[in-house]
Amino acid sequence: MKLCFPNFGCLGLALETLCQQEGLDYIAPSDNLEEAMMIGSRLSPEGVCLPMKRMAGEFVQAAHKGADTALFLGGNGPCRFGYFAPMFQTILNQNHISMRVLALGAPASDRTRFLRELSHIIGRSESYTVRLLLQGWNAIRWLDRWEEARLASLALTGKKGPKAQSTESFRLLSSRLKDWCRQFAVTIPQGAVRIGIVGDIYTTVDPAINHGLQERLAEMGIFTRRSIQLSQHLLHMITGNRLQNRAAAPYLDRGIGGFAQETIGASQQMLKAGFDGLIQVYPLSCMPEIVADGILAGIQQDSGIPILRLILDEQSGEAGIQTRLEAFADMLKRRKQTKDGEGL
Repeated sequence: MKLCFPNFGCLGLALETLCQQEGLDYIAPSDNLEEAMMIGSRLSPEGVCLPMKRMAGEFVQAAHKGADTALFLGGNGPCRFGYFAPMFQTILNQNHISMRVLALGAPASDRTRFLRELSHIIGRSESYTVRLLLQGWNAIRWLDRWEEARLASLALTGKKGPKAQSTESFRLLSSRLKDWCRQFAVTIPQGAVRIGIVGDIYTTVDPAINHGLQERLAEMGIFTRRSIQLSQHLLHMITGNRLQNRAAAPYLDRGIGGFAQETIGASQQMLKAGFDGLIQVYPLSCMPEIVADGILAGIQQDSGIPILRLILDEQSGEAGIQTRLEAFADMLKRRKQTKDGEGL
């Protein structure tokens, strides 16, 4: 058995560490984004969103290298994200590619099946696999914290911290990340420009897809915070996200699939926290985020907070995104200076 998994923020790094720790044969996610997009666009249904095209292409790339089992986070609800796993399986079967897709879905029955099958793959008991997954979740939590610390340090000092890489164990990875967080800890200065990043999980957490959105802003001296951290999302798959749902209620009081409710709830939380602007980033044709986009227009009118929309597909270019980010950042800086001047 040879495993593979897609690029999905820091999840790929965590799964690579899992495979190294347990001695599992695997194919690391490909760095050839352009080829993955081309393959996924050719094989996926017309009009499907960017995340599915990318991951479908990555699975096919891995299959050509000998992978026979794909691990995938999965989703739920009316958004197409909830149907990615069976759609991937259908695409692979139709193209005579022998690969099984194993997804960690949100419903309890799917999680139980995932645990049982992952235990079989690892060759360990289910109780051991649960402890292993908890170690993995803790490593992902530190990966999220390190990314926040690294970006804050870059925005304040201009110094880039090291990029995290997979190691032979979750314990070693978590220990290394803790040390880095201590070394690069900074305090956000009063008066700094802060931007909240909201939107679909895939386009917010994966820098390869959003063209390094947060790092580009950090290089401009802008501090950012994402509405979704991967570790929090994994926890909320079990517990729900009550705080963000409650914050979203005045504008959207129920889940409509995808991350629309989280987008609205996080936007409200960031408003109360005094953020200077918001960037909504989502893939072209993502229906939940299109709904959230319309609601954000009302929030923008009610609050006056500037909001930039970045809608991504495989044709999105870095130059255009860079220009829009620079203009948005400059506008927020001037706006902040004007407000501070009025407060004197």
